[in-house]
Amino acid sequence: MLAQGGTAADATFAAQMMLGLTEPQSSGPGGGAISVYYSAEENKLFSFDGTVNAPTEDTNNPDHAGAVARVGVPRTLELMRALHKDHGKLDKHELLQPVIDRATAGFTPSTRLREAVDSRPELFTSTHTQHLDYLRTLGNAGDGARVTNLAYAETIRRIASGESILDVGDSARDSLVAQIGEQTLDLQRAEDSASSKKTKKEDRVSQQKTLIGDWSAAEEQQATTRADEATCTDYRGKQVCGNSSPATGSVFVTQALNIISHLPENKVSGNSFFSTPTAKPNSNSSSGTVNGDGVSVNRELLSEVQRVVMANANTYMGDPRTAPRVAEEYVKAIVRNGDRAGKDAEDILNNRVKKEPEPHKLTDAAGDYNDFEEDGTSQISVKDRYGNVASTTTTLQKNFGAGIFIHGFFLNNSLDNFSSQQAEGERANTRRASAHPKTMMAPLILADGGRGFAALGSPGGSKIPSYVLKSVIGLVDLHLDPTAAVLRPNYGALTRSKVYVESEPPEGPGAPGSQGALEPSETPRTGKDHPDGRRTTASNDNTKARRVTAKADSGISIVATTGDALEGAADPRRSGLVLGGSKDA
Repeated sequence: MLAQGGTAADATFAAQMMLGLTEPQSSGPGGGAISVYYSAEENKLFSFDGTVNAPTEDTNNPDHAGAVARVGVPRTLELMRALHKDHGKLDKHELLQPVIDRATAGFTPSTRLREAVDSRPELFTSTHTQHLDYLRTLGNAGDGARVTNLAYAETIRRIASGESILDVGDSARDSLVAQIGEQTLDLQRAEDSASSKKTKKEDRVSQQKTLIGDWSAAEEQQATTRADEATCTDYRGKQVCGNSSPATGSVFVTQALNIISHLPENKVSGNSFFSTPTAKPNSNSSSGTVNGDGVSVNRELLSEVQRVVMANANTYMGDPRTAPRVAEEYVKAIVRNGDRAGKDAEDILNNRVKKEPEPHKLTDAAGDYNDFEEDGTSQISVKDRYGNVASTTTTLQKNFGAGIFIHGFFLNNSLDNFSSQQAEGERANTRRASAHPKTMMAPLILADGGRGFAALGSPGGSKIPSYVLKSVIGLVDLHLDPTAAVLRPNYGALTRSKVYVESEPPEGPGAPGSQGALEPSETPRTGKDHPDGRRTTASNDNTKARRVTAKADSGISIVATTGDALEGAADPRRSGLVLGGSKDA
């Protein structure tokens, strides 16, 4: 689409709809998304928040409603429509015909997709599955198999024609409600032996009707996501720009960078206890150079920063419309408070961070720490010939979302991101009608003097902020090009009391082989086996966080310009792809 004269918005729209076909476990019209966009013509940075929300008449008993209670009203398509309307140049038919053609002719499932299928066998062995050619074929697909998705082709044809993807007539709506209800029961039966939970028909039906009613109304009105100004944080003379909502991973990144800004630069970029691999990831560069050998950062120090941030994020992140006092004070008193960041930096430098750091107290709000897990995301980073830049992260929450399959795609389970703790009064991230659950998605644009020069972001669920922060520090503090920044070892906080370091080298074309694994002298010498097979370090200091070694699932992608040079890089740890050419192509 870029080669045909399209903008970054056009390319993002086309790529996202193709991902809905070829990466259906993580992406598609049934989920939510966040996009940050730099318009070169306007010289402005915009943010589009297409995260899902709970239905307007949300259930009071999620467990009784079954899988449908996990589904937020999908918003990814709304965001894509808005992005294309505001910043696109190409006709939607031109953008989406390749997706229709591929869905009709078939595609070969990637290894990652087949692994995702294996991770949720209940979705592909239920009674309902046997009546759907696509699910049955995907569930049985081996190496080299081709899978068609004719229902998805029809959905994309509707999108290209400007039609609603849902029939809004009463009979069609009733049919869709019944279809979702049938799948909810099938999924319940498949999970019964493990969960022993029972659903109630009246709760299921009520939630199904409300969900489809909200979604149909939005489709009928062709509702589009509102474009807001992106929120930027000054960092080392640059601006790091993302979504403004305190329910998204951008606030995590912002607080972390504010703390890091108060650390001596020679403490951040200095000796590290982990080596730096030097081989290339998947990359496309107009400069032909890779920099960064011999530079490193203090990963232990920066992981401590993330633990402090995690203690607050997992307590106060949430939709400001449902907890306005919590959101306002969280942002003002913690996330963007320079004095608070300075004190945090001092505590970190002086080794005063507890094994389980407490969240900072707010004067007019309260909260409860709650660990958070999230999976099932995709990332698209684009720069076009006109100077526009886009960074977009999309999600279904976990592999195949709620497992409900309609019109050729899966519905999200993002409402599982609400806090599981019951709370009275105003608390962050509590489940309410129309509320948006929190998400760690954090697509970013880096700017210099307000002019966007790099797009970056990553899939990876709850570890997204750690992947993004590693990349920002690589680009800004270490002055690396995208290739070197992407390939550096991953590290960071998993919870407020546990950090991780990368245990295996990246895999894929151009990956560094044995380089990038822990060096023998740095492999944990003591400790015990973790339940999931990893090793944990033992420490005589009870104030230290537990450190685990883990294979990273980052999918960082970066597109950046330096002067006339343009480079993109995609992480070989995940099945990323980078393509490009000269600006005159």
